Amino acid sequence: MARIGDFASAAPPIGPDTPGADVFDRFQNEPDTLVIAMVDENRRPVGLIERNAFTLKMAAEYGRALYARRPASTFMDPPRMLDSDADAELLFQSVDAANLGALLNGFVVTSKGRYVGVGAGIHVLQAGSSIHRRRADAMSDLTRDLARAEAEARASSRTIRGLTGEAARIPILALTANADPRDEVEYLAAGMDGVAQKPIQPDVLVNAIRRVLSRDMTAIHRAA
Repeated sequence: MARIGDFASAAPPIGPDTPGADVFDRFQNEPDTLVIAMVDENRRPVGLIERNAFTLKMAAEYGRALYARRPASTFMDPPRMLDSDADAELLFQSVDAANLGALLNGFVVTSKGRYVGVGAGIHVLQAGSSIHRRRADAMSDLTRDLARAEAEARASSRTIRGLTGEAARIPILALTANADPRDEVEYLAAGMDGVAQKPIQPDVLVNAIRRVLSRDMTAIHRAA
């Protein structure tokens, strides 16, 4: 499972009294830092400062005069928090479009309520890419498993039909989710008596079994 904490950046947090000038210097000296978390003395998140929003404030007229000496607690945003051990799919399953937009601007990752790291838009994209890759790998594995199972089923059917006596006449009905008519031809060519498609419909399955058993009984009577 891809965890939210796997995509967090362990950027050092700041305290509520950190002056705006220090925050600005952090962003200037750390070009890869997109958000800075603010924590209390117990490392519990109390705020969040996003690079672009803060840079715009400082770049505005009188911005430096207004924010350089002010404590960060006066211009922080409320922290958007996610648990580090949570499945990364929560980023896409448990939030609506508006909240996802907020997460793109930055969020705080916590463990047992204490600061672990921060995340931003790039981390959301990384999480989405990882989830997509994991699903693609799972589907690829499933496809290979299904192909192997079908090949084994056809081989087993041929083996049974190659036996002698009553054993060779055991009714064989294929249950498959593969609706390709060409595959149905292959199942019948392998010695199977019929094919029922999934998802199984009880009446369709019962009728398929009846047809197979009816043909089997007819063959027995003719042999007698």
